[in-house]
Amino acid sequence: MKGPADVFLSLAQLHARGWSATLVRRFLGEPDELRRNPYGGAPLRLYDAARVAEMERTAEVKAAKAETKRRSAAGEVGAATRLRNLYERARAMTVTVRRIDEAELLRLALAAHNAYQAHLARRWKFLQPAMLAPDSAPPELAGALFAYARGQLAEFDRQLEEAAKVAQAELALAIIHNRVRTAILEAYPACDPATYRSAS
Repeated sequence: MKGPADVFLSLAQLHARGWSATLVRRFLGEPDELRRNPYGGAPLRLYDAARVAEMERTAEVKAAKAETKRRSAAGEVGAATRLRNLYERARAMTVTVRRIDEAELLRLALAAHNAYQAHLARRWKFLQPAMLAPDSAPPELAGALFAYARGQLAEFDRQLEEAAKVAQAELALAIIHNRVRTAILEAYPACDPATYRSAS
């Protein structure tokens, strides 16, 4: 073990200097010291700063770091292009909502909601199922109606929605959700808690 006067670099500090995990494994290998992590978890992996500096002066490491930086920049450009593509597809996405009688919508929505609540109660014994009836509070009924309409009556590119989730494309997701919500509320105003009225 090296003495207290020795200077070490953590993995985070190496990353700030342009070292990727692959470069660390390739050129530095095992850490020069392991120290207890004050926050628990895996020990801190520390690398001798002098050894790191010496490696950074070699042509091989300089070239490898430059290539890593180039790939990272290319990856960022590619990610930006994918996000822009998702955004454009979200704006152009077609949304249609199948129309059924509002009384039938209420019946189907309550049946689906209550079946799901019963399933949860069977799976998690400590849960109290939140069953709904036609005379339940309007916000809860509207929520059940909207959930059913979105899941069963709305037709839109769900694969696009999933791709936006995976890519964490928040703007594209917001556009998708807003367009679907708008289409559902236009078809079924009862799905909006602010304007809910009992279907009869």
